Amino acid sequence: MKIGIWGNYCYGNFGDDLMAISIANYLKKKGHQPIVFRLDRRLAEKFDIETETSVSALVAQTSFLIIGGGGMLVGNSGIRRIFSPIARKFENDFKQLKKALEKFKKNIYPISIGGAGKKDVRLPRSRERFFASNFVREGTLRLKGDLSLTERMGKSFTYFPDILFDIESHFKVRSLRKPHDGEIWIGLNLISKDMEGEYWLDKLVEEARKVPHLKLFFIRTHLENYQINYEYCPETSLPNVKPYNYSDVEDTLNLLTSLDIIISSKLHVGLTSLALRTPFLSFKGKDKTKAQLRELKADQAIFDSGDQLDEFLEQLINSGRPITLEQIYDVEKLRAASEGSKKHYQYIDHLILENMTS
Repeated sequence: MKIGIWGNYCYGNFGDDLMAISIANYLKKKGHQPIVFRLDRRLAEKFDIETETSVSALVAQTSFLIIGGGGMLVGNSGIRRIFSPIARKFENDFKQLKKALEKFKKNIYPISIGGAGKKDVRLPRSRERFFASNFVREGTLRLKGDLSLTERMGKSFTYFPDILFDIESHFKVRSLRKPHDGEIWIGLNLISKDMEGEYWLDKLVEEARKVPHLKLFFIRTHLENYQINYEYCPETSLPNVKPYNYSDVEDTLNLLTSLDIIISSKLHVGLTSLALRTPFLSFKGKDKTKAQLRELKADQAIFDSGDQLDEFLEQLINSGRPITLEQIYDVEKLRAASEGSKKHYQYIDHLILENMTS
């Protein structure tokens, strides 16, 4: 069976690519033929996944479609749509998808989509209409708090923890480090505009200058050929302060599992790190990131103040010992999230059976 995977895959973003490839590989193992909308050609070739750039052609040739994760229920204000070409394109993609689904009379099922876990969020009118339409059937959510939003649109969705909590079931991940190397590896994935006046970061880089066993990795999560450069990377030639540009999902997973800790402003870099048992601290994260951490009862991992984070890092570096996951997170909750996230794939099995027999 040909199954379409539609999502926000046109920006070479690590988290979105990871979800698309994970779902596509699962469908292939089940004997089906996934076709991913606008997956990067190089990644598609590496993982032997068919990709399609025309939404009309994607819908026409598939039996049904899946929305493969992403912040599809995150609000997008009118002002933002006026000033942001990416925000306008995001909404236009939904309009084009709706037209294709109507034309070819196909159904689509959102899997592990999310918002910010808020009851009062308002989506743009065209997106509300999309999700309320008859061709958007049942689906799964990654945050319990989003259930009220889908209920408002007259849909019966099911909550399971984010699909990426189960990432180790779908990729072979290996550490890049030697055992007991005595080093502290810190990953930083930060938004440039949020770094103005954040002196803790200058202090951290200066500390790396004095402490050779401290290694910093400044991570950018978009493929370089997409030329999207909003993530912070300092200009320095220090051997233990390294820029890292996402180029391959497996290589990035290997780095994330090798870190002692990651500080990120983004959801899926941090969440994937957690799934690999790397402690994640959120710095100036969006509402969807905070909502995910609060569902894990991990408010202590949320930092909106540079002063708070500076104090935490100073204690970490002075101790000379890597922080453990148990110091910040309830490990049992993480195990439960990993097990619960497998249910997204069981749900996909249910969709396949339903569409084969209909």
